[in-house]
Amino acid sequence: MFIDDDPVDQTLYQRMCDRSDEVESAVYYSYADEALEQLTAHPESRPDLIFLDMRIPRMSGLEFLQQIDALGADTTTKMNVIIATTSIHPDDKEAATAFSFVRDFVTKPISNDQLQQIIDDLRSV
Repeated sequence: MFIDDDPVDQTLYQRMCDRSDEVESAVYYSYADEALEQLTAHPESRPDLIFLDMRIPRMSGLEFLQQIDALGADTTTKMNVIIATTSIHPDDKEAATAFSFVRDFVTKPISNDQLQQIIDDLRSV
């Protein structure tokens, strides 16, 4: 799952996923509230990995993380969130990585090699 309001970034993510043998399927949301609605309505289809931008309209990435955290351990235990953002502000990183289900904080754009490394790292956990 990719949550990012930038259509250019969404296109890049889609191309990377199309080229990867590791990605079975991917869904894209421009707004975190839409992704949250999907996650809560269909917990059985929770994605293995979520890439989340921190600075998006309507519901920020941090607000999304707070809402997911409020759902409890049943939801967050096997959740893997990667923050993918243009923000280099230390407070953003500190706030995001305070959540146990946030696995990494990377600066966009993400390369194919970075995507593969993230997938490999999560498999080894």
